Amino acid sequence: MSWPQIFGIFLIGNGVAWGVVYYVKVEPENYYFAIPSILAFIGGGILLKLNVNLKVGDAEVGFQQIKENAIEAESILGRLTIIERDANARNKEFTSNVESTEKALKELKENGEKKVSELDGILNVLSLFIMAEADERSAFEELTKRSNDEKYVYKNACIKFRNQILAKHNPAGLIYSDNISWKVDPQTLTMPQFIGDISKVDQEYKPTFIRYVIGRKDFTKKDKFDFLVEAIKTEKYLSALEWETRYFNQLAGLRYKALIVTELMEWWEKNKDGIKE
Repeated sequence: MSWPQIFGIFLIGNGVAWGVVYYVKVEPENYYFAIPSILAFIGGGILLKLNVNLKVGDAEVGFQQIKENAIEAESILGRLTIIERDANARNKEFTSNVESTEKALKELKENGEKKVSELDGILNVLSLFIMAEADERSAFEELTKRSNDEKYVYKNACIKFRNQILAKHNPAGLIYSDNISWKVDPQTLTMPQFIGDISKVDQEYKPTFIRYVIGRKDFTKKDKFDFLVEAIKTEKYLSALEWETRYFNQLAGLRYKALIVTELMEWWEKNKDGIKE
């Protein structure tokens, strides 16, 4: 409690005390009675003013604190705004980086898949060439088919490999052997029997077997064509097909390279009905 408050309480107390004394000891009408009342009034005024001043002071202190808090809040809000702006900028940059990374990964994946597809295509063509080199007719025919496909990506490679196979089976001179062991006298076999047995003959004996049938004088030209057509259609090995197509060319008077089948079969379909001998 401050000294003005104590002084005000003292004045009020003295005013009340003096008032009681004067009222009891002195005539109430005496003007001295007004002195204690004035003292009490002054003391009360001092206390009232002090209380008001204290309230005003407290209010000012509170307002100042509110003002300081508002300034601090405004400062914090400003910093938060800056932080938010920076976070948005960083988030935008991060999103952009993520999108760029995703795009790069997508392009890398597409390029990788494309390269793998290209490699698969090249390996497939190469495997066909290797199988054709190993005397696999179906592989050679697949190379031929792809060589004629204008839309096939590796057409040129197929043409190159096919030409190598053709060159291998079209040497300048032909060497063959009559070294074959017949289980029965071949002169007793008929053309239908030869046609039925052609697919059963071992690969190494095919050239001699074919040469013998074509050389038989008792078979007609039509019979020999039927035999060669069946042999060509059922043949699995390029080395045997080489001889079969050569004899077909010789019998028909054609000049196609060995292993060329499509043109020979087309010629046969057009001319078979006209062959009577």
